[in-house]
Amino acid sequence: MPAASRLSAPVPDSDARGPMMDEKGPALLIRVEEAASILGIGRTQTFELITQGSFTSVKIGRRSLVVRQDLESFVRRLSTSQNTVGANA
Repeated sequence: MPAASRLSAPVPDSDARGPMMDEKGPALLIRVEEAASILGIGRTQTFELITQGSFTSVKIGRRSLVVRQDLESFVRRLSTSQNTVGANA
């Protein structure tokens, strides 16, 4: 059998999962790594924001999961506060 015919399609990394979805839409809880990706920051900085109380995370077993609604609220607050400061400048 030629080598080319033995090759299979690439298998995605387990960490390359997209946002969890169900029939009702986006998942209520997302992984810290996914929250970091959404925010465009690193995992460590995301944990720092959680520690500061910027948004909520919960533990299920050993996993820390971010409450998606709180993450979205955080971004809105951040955007609003920066737009207010920019308007006063």
